[in-house]
Amino acid sequence: MLTAASIILLVLATAAAVAVAVVRGRRLSEARDAVVTLARAWAEDGSSRGRLCAAAAHAAGARLALLAEATPRVDGLRITATAEAADVAGRTLPLDEDRSAIARAFLRREAVHAADLDEGSDDAALLRGIGARSAAMHPVIHGDNVVGVLVVAWSRPRAELDPRRAELVAALADEAARAVERDAHVNLLARQARTDELTALPNRRAWDEAVMREISRAQRSGRPLCMAILDLDHFKAYNDAHGHQAGDAHLRRAAAAWRRELRAIDVLARYGGEEFGILLPDCDVDQAQEVLDRVRAATPNRQTASAGVVRWDGRESPDSLVARADKAMYRAKHAGRGVTVPA
Repeated sequence: MLTAASIILLVLATAAAVAVAVVRGRRLSEARDAVVTLARAWAEDGSSRGRLCAAAAHAAGARLALLAEATPRVDGLRITATAEAADVAGRTLPLDEDRSAIARAFLRREAVHAADLDEGSDDAALLRGIGARSAAMHPVIHGDNVVGVLVVAWSRPRAELDPRRAELVAALADEAARAVERDAHVNLLARQARTDELTALPNRRAWDEAVMREISRAQRSGRPLCMAILDLDHFKAYNDAHGHQAGDAHLRRAAAAWRRELRAIDVLARYGGEEFGILLPDCDVDQAQEVLDRVRAATPNRQTASAGVVRWDGRESPDSLVARADKAMYRAKHAGRGVTVPA
């Protein structure tokens, strides 16, 4: 039979254990809430993934953290964000659970703890090379789909993951799903803000940014840069004759046809109305004129276009360069339309 003293000691021990559990639970809750709040506060810049990895590594006392997401064909896991693991960013792991615990967490939709990374696994080749010896992998689930795996890794082997850290990693994986969604939304809005709705080409805002970027690149490299302003001829008459819907369709078809005649490094943007801007890096004026003649010849619906092309002189401002290209285009109009005029 328990004595009064034994009962008192048992009560005190139980109370102490409860107090410790409460404190631990409160610390976990506070840590989780702090990390989630921090990650969400940084979401507006479109880099929630990286911010969350940094918060995960810090909160879990880990050496590093990374987010591996399914490739478009779901045949691998690509590392899209890291904290303290920049060397592996962009790497892709095969989706083979026999070779990768990260893949196993993805395929089985369950948390996996690697107490001591097996040197023969793909995970070891990836993580041991950047100073990790043990890792927790938790699937990142958005809706009904597994979209990736959050990996939190430590520099020393861990026989097991204590409940507090396991719950924290799970909470962070939930937040990672929101980070992926937020980044996708932010990136979509950014693309929309720089895309012409009718033609799907870069809009005036994106054009202005591209002009600044290409001038800076030409200044650094010393390579030539040409700019052209291209304008559809008699567009108002076409609109009046065929209607505005046909006019819109003509703009779309012309933009698509012209884009096919250009290189990947060239920039074609809708400058405004029926005017379009073209940037041709690494082209002198003679080469640019040949390109513009080919572009104009691709104009659909038996219509023509006029173009003015100029080369950046190495000193002038973007506004001055655009103004010269615009004047050259108007000279093409006055020359009878359907021609390219260099300046």
